Amino acid sequence: MKRNWIYGLLLLGTAIATYFIVFRKEAELFDEKEANFRIKDSSRVTALFLVSKRDERITLKRSADGWVVNDSFRARKDAVEFLMDALLHQKAEQPVPNSYHDYAITKLSTNSTKIEVYEREEKTHAFYVAREPGEGNVTYMLQDGAQQPYIVKLPLQNTFLGIRYFTALSDWRDRKIMYQNAAIEQVKVSYKDSLHYSFELDALQKTVRGNQNPAGPVNLKRVESYVRLLDGIFCTGFENQNRLKDTIIQHGHQLATVIVKRQGKSPDKLVIYFRPPDKGSKAAIKLGNEEYDFDSFFAYWNDRDFLLLNRQNSEKMLRSFPEFFAAD
Repeated sequence: MKRNWIYGLLLLGTAIATYFIVFRKEAELFDEKEANFRIKDSSRVTALFLVSKRDERITLKRSADGWVVNDSFRARKDAVEFLMDALLHQKAEQPVPNSYHDYAITKLSTNSTKIEVYEREEKTHAFYVAREPGEGNVTYMLQDGAQQPYIVKLPLQNTFLGIRYFTALSDWRDRKIMYQNAAIEQVKVSYKDSLHYSFELDALQKTVRGNQNPAGPVNLKRVESYVRLLDGIFCTGFENQNRLKDTIIQHGHQLATVIVKRQGKSPDKLVIYFRPPDKGSKAAIKLGNEEYDFDSFFAYWNDRDFLLLNRQNSEKMLRSFPEFFAAD
């Protein structure tokens, strides 16, 4: 009986020691000056700054309407959440072993992202993240000003964290191209080769004008549905580095121009072009003697960005004048 009592005390002591060593002391395993890789509350973060070794610079700032990239563009909500999840949960597991120290430093010095985290005006974190995984798919991080790199992981996972610290502007920008936080007033769609299908829609007055005599009264349900659809128009990607950009803009075969005016905002203008086929084209459309990709189009947005559009999003915008007068 006495022996069991002694065993019980030993087990209790072991449990208490484990609790304090593993759980209560977890945050004190590494000096925060060397391993300050995790934020405590994402709601307090007001800005993030990322820069790559190729001098790609991303500034993310929180605004009343969401996150803004480089003071100019809406940020992808999922991308911000992806990064914040890492910042909240990643932990320094251990210093990089001496045998891998030089290897990790090489990774960090040649291909890494530096991130700075701000809460209001105060910089709370600054560290480097290797963009290539180390041996065993580990992630190397180095506190700004420190000498010792660390292996950093998400709890119970062995996922490489470097992919969350990307710095290409095109990857951070929201692909919703026709959305602004204001009501639509007017929409104008002009077809280059089919003027009889062009139209001007007044979203406030619920009227549609065109180059044909309408067959009946305007279908208000269709007008309202069309206006709602415009908020959800996505581009497939930003193609500003595409070698065909200048040629398409200057000499490409235009399909249509879409202009959307919102209350208190400058109009959004989208010029849509037929896209020449390439090796990835699955089907083609023939116009005269020329063939074009059936499933996608190029577009020039607000005289600034060259975009790739899929057919589904293009067709949502490119309705014809008679459709607004047809019965359901």
